Amino acid sequence: MEDVLSKFAGCNKSIVICGDFNINILENNSNSSRFLNLFKSFNLSNVFTEPTRVTPTSATCIDNIFCNCDYLDKAIVNYLPSDHSGQTVFFNFKAALEKTQIQFRPITLGKLTKFNSNLQNRLDVLGHNIEDANKFYDKVFSIVLNEFNICFEKKSKNIFPKFVFSDWATTGIRISRERLYELYGLKPLFNTETFNKYVNKYSKLFRNICKVAKALYISKKIKSADNKIKTVWKIINSETGRNKVRNTDYLLQTSHGPINSDKEVAQEFVNFFTNIPHKITETLNSSPKASIALLKENVPGCPIKFEFKHINPMTAVLPKKGTTNIFCQNELYIYSESGKKGLFA
Repeated sequence: MEDVLSKFAGCNKSIVICGDFNINILENNSNSSRFLNLFKSFNLSNVFTEPTRVTPTSATCIDNIFCNCDYLDKAIVNYLPSDHSGQTVFFNFKAALEKTQIQFRPITLGKLTKFNSNLQNRLDVLGHNIEDANKFYDKVFSIVLNEFNICFEKKSKNIFPKFVFSDWATTGIRISRERLYELYGLKPLFNTETFNKYVNKYSKLFRNICKVAKALYISKKIKSADNKIKTVWKIINSETGRNKVRNTDYLLQTSHGPINSDKEVAQEFVNFFTNIPHKITETLNSSPKASIALLKENVPGCPIKFEFKHINPMTAVLPKKGTTNIFCQNELYIYSESGKKGLFA
Protein backbone atom coordinates (compact mmCIF):
# COMPACT_ATOMS: atom_id res chain seq x y z
CA MET A 1 0.00 0.00 0.00
CA GLU A 2 2.84 2.39 0.81
CA ASP A 3 4.43 1.80 -2.60
CA VAL A 4 1.14 2.60 -4.32
CA LEU A 5 0.61 5.77 -2.29
CA SER A 6 4.17 6.90 -3.00
CA LYS A 7 3.38 7.07 -6.71
CA PHE A 8 0.74 9.74 -6.01
CA ALA A 9 2.79 11.69 -3.47
CA GLY A 10 4.23 14.14 -5.99
CA CYS A 11 1.08 14.86 -7.99
CA ASN A 12 -1.01 17.93 -7.22
CA LYS A 13 -4.38 16.26 -7.72
CA SER A 14 -7.37 15.11 -5.73
CA ILE A 15 -6.93 11.51 -4.65
CA VAL A 16 -9.70 9.11 -3.65
CA ILE A 17 -8.90 5.55 -2.56
CA CYS A 18 -11.57 3.04 -1.62
CA GLY A 19 -11.83 -0.66 -0.98
CA ASP A 20 -12.12 -3.51 1.48
CA PHE A 21 -8.92 -3.12 3.55
CA ASN A 22 -9.71 -5.90 6.07
CA ILE A 23 -8.52 -3.71 8.95
CA ASN A 24 -11.14 -2.65 11.46
CA ILE A 25 -10.43 1.00 12.28
CA LEU A 26 -13.00 0.89 15.09
CA GLU A 27 -10.55 -1.22 17.10
CA ASN A 28 -7.81 0.58 18.98
CA ASN A 29 -4.81 -1.65 18.24
CA SER A 30 -1.45 -1.47 16.51
CA ASN A 31 -2.76 -2.65 13.13
CA SER A 32 -5.44 0.02 12.88
CA SER A 33 -3.06 2.73 14.17
CA ARG A 34 -0.36 1.87 11.59
CA PHE A 35 -3.01 1.70 8.87
CA LEU A 36 -4.49 5.13 9.63
CA ASN A 37 -1.06 6.73 10.16
CA LEU A 38 0.05 5.44 6.78
CA PHE A 39 -2.81 7.25 5.02
CA LYS A 40 -2.38 10.35 7.17
CA SER A 41 1.28 10.57 6.17
CA PHE A 42 0.07 11.06 2.59
CA ASN A 43 -2.60 13.59 3.69
CA LEU A 44 -5.42 11.09 3.20
CA SER A 45 -8.26 10.90 5.75
CA ASN A 46 -10.90 8.23 6.15
CA VAL A 47 -14.47 9.34 5.35
CA PHE A 48 -16.39 6.77 7.41
CA THR A 49 -16.10 5.92 11.08
CA GLU A 50 -19.29 3.82 11.21
CA PRO A 51 -19.60 0.05 10.75
CA THR A 52 -19.52 -0.90 7.08
CA ARG A 53 -19.81 -4.66 7.54
CA VAL A 54 -22.45 -6.01 9.89
CA THR A 55 -22.93 -9.68 10.70
CA PRO A 56 -24.99 -11.38 13.40
CA THR A 57 -21.87 -11.49 15.61
CA SER A 58 -19.87 -8.39 14.67
CA ALA A 59 -19.94 -4.84 13.34
CA THR A 60 -16.68 -3.65 11.78
CA CYS A 61 -15.45 -0.79 9.64
CA ILE A 62 -13.19 -2.56 7.18
CA ASP A 63 -14.57 -0.96 3.97
CA ASN A 64 -13.71 2.69 3.68
CA ILE A 65 -12.92 5.63 1.45
CA PHE A 66 -9.84 7.81 1.90
CA CYS A 67 -9.39 11.18 0.22
CA ASN A 68 -7.29 14.36 0.40
CA CYS A 69 -10.11 16.73 -0.62
CA ASP A 70 -13.38 18.07 0.74
CA TYR A 71 -16.61 16.25 -0.02
CA LEU A 72 -20.21 17.47 -0.15
CA ASP A 73 -22.01 14.55 1.46
CA LYS A 74 -21.64 10.89 2.36
CA ALA A 75 -23.92 7.94 3.03
CA ILE A 76 -23.84 4.25 3.88
CA VAL A 77 -26.06 2.02 1.75
CA ASN A 78 -27.59 -0.85 3.70
CA TYR A 79 -29.98 -3.68 2.76
CA LEU A 80 -27.71 -4.98 0.01
CA PRO A 81 -27.37 -8.66 -0.94
CA SER A 82 -23.96 -8.69 0.77
CA ASP A 83 -23.16 -8.28 4.46
CA HIS A 84 -20.87 -5.43 3.36
CA SER A 85 -22.58 -2.06 3.21
CA GLY A 86 -22.09 0.29 0.29
CA GLN A 87 -20.51 3.71 0.71
CA THR A 88 -21.24 6.78 -1.37
CA VAL A 89 -19.37 10.07 -1.24
CA PHE A 90 -20.30 13.18 -3.23
CA PHE A 91 -17.49 15.43 -4.43
CA ASN A 92 -17.71 18.73 -6.23
CA PHE A 93 -15.48 17.66 -9.08
CA LYS A 94 -15.86 19.17 -12.52
CA ALA A 95 -15.07 16.49 -15.02
CA ALA A 96 -12.84 17.64 -17.86
CA LEU A 97 -14.81 16.88 -21.00
CA GLU A 98 -12.77 15.92 -24.01
CA LYS A 99 -13.65 18.04 -26.99
CA THR A 100 -13.93 16.66 -30.51
CA GLN A 101 -13.23 18.95 -33.45
CA ILE A 102 -15.30 18.42 -36.56
CA GLN A 103 -15.06 20.05 -39.97
CA PHE A 104 -18.04 20.90 -42.13
CA ARG A 105 -19.05 23.00 -45.14
CA PRO A 106 -22.07 25.27 -44.66
CA ILE A 107 -24.35 25.00 -47.71
CA THR A 108 -26.86 27.78 -48.31
CA LEU A 109 -29.05 28.80 -51.23
CA GLY A 110 -26.82 31.81 -51.95
CA LYS A 111 -23.68 29.69 -52.03
CA LEU A 112 -25.34 27.16 -54.33
CA THR A 113 -26.35 29.93 -56.74
CA LYS A 114 -22.81 31.34 -56.71
CA PHE A 115 -21.31 27.87 -57.27
CA ASN A 116 -23.63 27.19 -60.21
CA SER A 117 -22.87 30.56 -61.83
CA ASN A 118 -19.08 30.30 -61.43
CA LEU A 119 -19.06 26.73 -62.69
CA GLN A 120 -21.09 27.64 -65.76
CA ASN A 121 -18.71 30.50 -66.65
CA ARG A 122 -15.61 28.35 -66.23
CA LEU A 123 -17.04 25.50 -68.31
CA ASP A 124 -18.10 27.87 -71.08
CA VAL A 125 -14.53 29.14 -71.36
CA LEU A 126 -13.24 25.57 -71.44
CA GLY A 127 -15.28 24.81 -74.57
CA HIS A 128 -16.02 21.41 -76.07
CA ASN A 129 -12.89 20.70 -78.05
CA ILE A 130 -12.24 17.16 -76.91
CA GLU A 131 -9.01 15.63 -78.21
CA ASP A 132 -8.23 13.49 -75.19
CA ALA A 133 -11.19 12.41 -73.03
CA ASN A 134 -9.04 11.71 -69.97
CA LYS A 135 -7.38 15.14 -70.04
CA PHE A 136 -10.72 16.83 -70.59
CA TYR A 137 -12.22 14.94 -67.63
CA ASP A 138 -9.28 15.96 -65.42
CA LYS A 139 -9.76 19.62 -66.38
CA VAL A 140 -13.52 19.53 -65.68
CA PHE A 141 -13.02 17.75 -62.37
CA SER A 142 -10.29 20.25 -61.40
CA ILE A 143 -12.60 23.18 -62.18
CA VAL A 144 -15.50 21.68 -60.22
CA LEU A 145 -13.30 20.88 -57.22
CA ASN A 146 -11.69 24.33 -57.23
CA GLU A 147 -15.03 26.17 -57.40
CA PHE A 148 -16.50 23.88 -54.74
CA ASN A 149 -13.67 24.69 -52.32
CA ILE A 150 -14.03 28.42 -53.04
CA CYS A 151 -17.80 28.61 -52.62
CA PHE A 152 -18.12 26.13 -49.76
CA GLU A 153 -15.23 26.86 -47.42
CA LYS A 154 -14.40 24.43 -44.65
CA LYS A 155 -15.19 25.44 -41.09
CA SER A 156 -14.24 23.83 -37.78
CA LYS A 157 -16.30 23.37 -34.63
CA ASN A 158 -15.54 21.89 -31.21
CA ILE A 159 -18.10 19.35 -29.96
CA PHE A 160 -18.25 18.57 -26.25
CA PRO A 161 -19.99 15.37 -25.14
CA LYS A 162 -23.12 15.92 -23.11
CA PHE A 163 -24.38 13.54 -20.48
CA VAL A 164 -28.01 12.70 -21.06
CA PHE A 165 -28.60 11.80 -17.43
CA SER A 166 -29.98 13.34 -14.26
CA ASP A 167 -28.18 15.96 -12.19
CA TRP A 168 -27.93 13.65 -9.19
CA ALA A 169 -25.92 11.05 -11.09
CA THR A 170 -22.27 11.05 -10.08
CA THR A 171 -19.36 10.05 -12.30
CA GLY A 172 -19.30 6.62 -10.67
CA ILE A 173 -23.00 6.10 -11.38
CA ARG A 174 -22.48 7.06 -15.01
CA ILE A 175 -19.63 4.57 -15.34
CA SER A 176 -21.71 1.88 -13.65
CA ARG A 177 -24.57 2.55 -16.03
CA GLU A 178 -22.28 2.08 -19.04
CA ARG A 179 -21.02 -1.15 -17.47
CA LEU A 180 -24.61 -2.31 -17.00
CA TYR A 181 -25.37 -1.61 -20.66
CA GLU A 182 -22.33 -3.68 -21.63
CA LEU A 183 -23.56 -6.56 -19.49
CA TYR A 184 -26.99 -6.37 -21.11
CA GLY A 185 -25.29 -6.49 -24.51
CA LEU A 186 -23.32 -9.61 -23.52
CA LYS A 187 -26.41 -11.48 -22.34
CA PRO A 188 -27.16 -13.08 -25.74
CA LEU A 189 -23.54 -14.32 -25.97
CA PHE A 190 -23.21 -15.62 -22.41
CA ASN A 191 -26.70 -16.91 -21.73
CA THR A 192 -25.83 -18.94 -18.65
CA GLU A 193 -27.50 -19.08 -15.28
CA THR A 194 -24.40 -17.80 -13.48
CA PHE A 195 -23.96 -14.85 -15.81
CA ASN A 196 -27.66 -13.92 -15.67
CA LYS A 197 -27.58 -13.98 -11.86
CA TYR A 198 -24.54 -11.71 -11.91
CA VAL A 199 -26.25 -9.22 -14.25
CA ASN A 200 -29.44 -9.22 -12.17
CA LYS A 201 -27.46 -8.67 -8.97
CA TYR A 202 -25.47 -5.85 -10.57
CA SER A 203 -28.68 -4.26 -11.86
CA LYS A 204 -30.36 -4.43 -8.44
CA LEU A 205 -27.31 -2.92 -6.74
CA PHE A 206 -27.20 -0.15 -9.35
CA ARG A 207 -30.87 0.72 -8.74
CA ASN A 208 -30.31 0.90 -4.96
CA ILE A 209 -27.29 3.17 -5.41
CA CYS A 210 -29.31 5.43 -7.71
CA LYS A 211 -32.13 5.69 -5.14
CA VAL A 212 -29.70 6.73 -2.39
CA ALA A 213 -27.86 9.19 -4.63
CA LYS A 214 -31.11 10.76 -5.78
CA ALA A 215 -32.45 11.00 -2.21
CA LEU A 216 -29.26 12.70 -1.00
CA TYR A 217 -29.29 15.10 -3.95
CA ILE A 218 -32.93 16.09 -3.33
CA SER A 219 -32.33 16.43 0.42
CA LYS A 220 -29.33 18.69 -0.12
CA LYS A 221 -31.23 20.74 -2.68
CA ILE A 222 -34.09 21.36 -0.24
CA LYS A 223 -31.75 22.19 2.66
CA SER A 224 -29.81 24.76 0.63
CA ALA A 225 -32.91 26.39 -0.92
CA ASP A 226 -34.03 29.83 0.23
CA ASN A 227 -37.68 29.00 -0.36
CA LYS A 228 -37.98 25.40 0.81
CA ILE A 229 -41.74 25.07 0.19
CA LYS A 230 -41.41 26.24 -3.40
CA THR A 231 -38.45 23.92 -3.97
CA VAL A 232 -40.35 20.93 -2.57
CA TRP A 233 -43.29 21.57 -4.89
CA LYS A 234 -40.96 21.94 -7.85
CA ILE A 235 -39.42 18.56 -7.07
CA ILE A 236 -42.87 16.96 -6.63
CA ASN A 237 -44.10 18.36 -9.93
CA SER A 238 -40.91 17.25 -11.67
CA GLU A 239 -41.12 13.71 -10.27
CA THR A 240 -44.83 13.34 -11.03
CA GLY A 241 -44.60 14.87 -14.50
CA ARG A 242 -46.82 17.83 -13.68
CA ASN A 243 -44.46 20.47 -15.00
CA LYS A 244 -46.25 22.99 -17.17
CA VAL A 245 -44.62 25.28 -19.67
CA ARG A 246 -45.00 28.74 -18.23
CA ASN A 247 -45.49 31.70 -20.51
CA THR A 248 -42.81 34.22 -19.62
CA ASP A 249 -43.35 36.41 -22.67
CA TYR A 250 -45.38 39.22 -21.08
CA LEU A 251 -45.14 42.98 -20.59
CA LEU A 252 -46.99 44.89 -17.87
CA GLN A 253 -47.58 48.61 -18.40
CA THR A 254 -47.30 50.63 -15.19
CA SER A 255 -47.32 54.31 -14.27
CA HIS A 256 -43.53 54.33 -14.20
CA GLY A 257 -42.94 52.31 -17.38
CA PRO A 258 -43.23 48.74 -18.70
CA ILE A 259 -41.94 45.80 -16.64
CA ASN A 260 -41.52 42.12 -17.58
CA SER A 261 -39.69 40.38 -14.73
CA ASP A 262 -41.47 38.24 -12.13
CA LYS A 263 -39.95 40.16 -9.22
CA GLU A 264 -40.98 43.57 -10.59
CA VAL A 265 -44.52 42.40 -11.34
CA ALA A 266 -44.92 40.91 -7.86
CA GLN A 267 -43.66 44.14 -6.26
CA GLU A 268 -46.05 46.20 -8.38
CA PHE A 269 -49.04 44.19 -7.14
CA VAL A 270 -47.81 44.48 -3.55
CA ASN A 271 -47.55 48.26 -3.89
CA PHE A 272 -51.00 48.47 -5.47
CA PHE A 273 -52.86 46.54 -2.76
CA THR A 274 -50.84 48.13 0.04
CA ASN A 275 -51.71 51.64 -1.11
CA ILE A 276 -55.45 51.05 -1.70
CA PRO A 277 -56.56 52.57 1.66
CA HIS A 278 -54.41 55.63 1.07
CA LYS A 279 -55.49 56.05 -2.55
CA ILE A 280 -59.24 55.98 -1.84
CA THR A 281 -59.02 58.36 1.15
CA GLU A 282 -56.27 60.74 0.06
CA THR A 283 -58.90 63.32 -1.09
CA LEU A 284 -60.56 63.40 2.36
CA ASN A 285 -59.26 65.76 5.03
CA SER A 286 -59.15 63.93 8.34
CA SER A 287 -60.09 66.85 10.64
CA PRO A 288 -63.15 67.57 12.90
CA LYS A 289 -64.16 70.63 10.87
CA ALA A 290 -64.07 68.67 7.64
CA SER A 291 -66.11 65.88 9.21
CA ILE A 292 -68.79 68.32 10.46
CA ALA A 293 -68.90 70.03 7.09
CA LEU A 294 -69.24 66.64 5.39
CA LEU A 295 -72.15 65.73 7.70
CA LYS A 296 -73.95 69.03 7.09
CA GLU A 297 -73.60 68.60 3.33
CA ASN A 298 -74.87 65.05 3.21
CA VAL A 299 -77.12 64.55 6.30
CA PRO A 300 -80.25 66.70 6.73
CA GLY A 301 -80.50 68.54 10.06
CA CYS A 302 -82.98 67.55 12.79
CA PRO A 303 -85.57 70.34 13.58
CA ILE A 304 -86.32 69.01 17.09
CA LYS A 305 -84.10 70.25 19.92
CA PHE A 306 -83.37 68.04 22.89
CA GLU A 307 -82.43 69.09 26.37
CA PHE A 308 -82.22 67.38 29.75
CA LYS A 309 -83.99 68.75 32.83
CA HIS A 310 -84.01 67.61 36.42
CA ILE A 311 -87.13 65.65 37.26
CA ASN A 312 -88.15 64.66 40.74
CA PRO A 313 -88.91 60.96 40.50
CA MET A 314 -91.38 61.20 43.35
CA THR A 315 -93.51 63.83 41.61
CA ALA A 316 -93.06 62.48 38.10
CA VAL A 317 -96.21 62.38 36.09
CA LEU A 318 -96.86 59.09 34.41
CA PRO A 319 -97.26 59.30 30.64
CA LYS A 320 -100.70 59.30 29.19
CA LYS A 321 -102.29 56.15 27.98
CA GLY A 322 -101.36 55.31 24.40
CA THR A 323 -97.78 56.75 24.45
CA THR A 324 -94.99 54.52 23.34
CA ASN A 325 -92.31 55.56 25.87
CA ILE A 326 -92.93 54.65 29.51
CA PHE A 327 -90.35 55.71 32.13
CA CYS A 328 -90.30 54.14 35.52
CA GLN A 329 -89.14 56.05 38.58
CA ASN A 330 -85.71 54.38 38.67
CA GLU A 331 -84.94 55.41 35.12
CA LEU A 332 -86.03 59.00 35.85
CA TYR A 333 -83.75 59.01 38.84
CA ILE A 334 -80.77 57.89 36.73
CA TYR A 335 -81.42 60.62 34.20
CA SER A 336 -81.77 63.26 36.89
CA GLU A 337 -78.58 62.26 38.72
CA SER A 338 -76.69 62.20 35.44
CA GLY A 339 -77.86 65.70 34.67
CA LYS A 340 -76.72 66.95 38.10
CA LYS A 341 -73.21 65.56 37.58
CA GLY A 342 -72.89 67.04 34.11
CA LEU A 343 -72.91 63.80 32.22
CA PHE A 344 -75.54 65.21 29.89
CA ALA A 345 -75.36 68.59 28.28
